Amino acid sequence: MYDIAVIGLGPAGSFFTKHLNKNHRVIAIDKKLPKDENGFHKPCGGLLAPDAQKSLSRFNMTLPKDILVSPQIFSVRTIDVKSGLTRHYQRHYINLDRHKFDQWLIKSNPGAYRGA
Repeated sequence: MYDIAVIGLGPAGSFFTKHLNKNHRVIAIDKKLPKDENGFHKPCGGLLAPDAQKSLSRFNMTLPKDILVSPQIFSVRTIDVKSGLTRHYQRHYINLDRHKFDQWLIKSNPGAYRGA
């Protein structure tokens, strides 16, 4: 029996599970499990916004170098199709391999997880 079931171990589910009171019996279920490096891959990209970077640092979670990919993104070009106006905005996203990022999050809290 479990007190809490977490379905989905993307960033939100992983953070929630990791920071629950340790007195709770938790089961976390995700398609990416068991920890198979060749299993399910998230179809979205891997840009980590500044707010997410701050959240990781607040919890003393340092990204491992092997999940970073090139190129890193430091500016974004936008085009207003109607007017043809082009602008460049400075951004500080971290470009990472989303699958490796999810696997790293899962491995940061071993023991609570079950495959789907």
